[in-house]
Amino acid sequence: MGNVQDHIESALAGAAKSLVEPGDWLTGSQRRAAAGEARDARSNALDQRRRAAISPNAVAGQNAATAELSAEAVEVLHRIASDPGRLTRVW
Repeated sequence: MGNVQDHIESALAGAAKSLVEPGDWLTGSQRRAAAGEARDARSNALDQRRRAAISPNAVAGQNAATAELSAEAVEVLHRIASDPGRLTRVW
């Protein structure tokens, strides 16, 4: 029987492995890129300006496409990760 640290490390390794495996909608490399974009949304300058604005739609700009994800997909990931409380049905 291992210690708690071993169990935590094993669980994290399993989660990381499953993250980069293909899913129903994305390839493994797209899933990895999506996770990276979600992390980037916390410190991204455009996302920070949007969070500070009265309305996120008042800030011009769009997040750029990557080798794995279209600009639209990156934009969705950043908006969901950085400011989900202000997403509207229309958006």
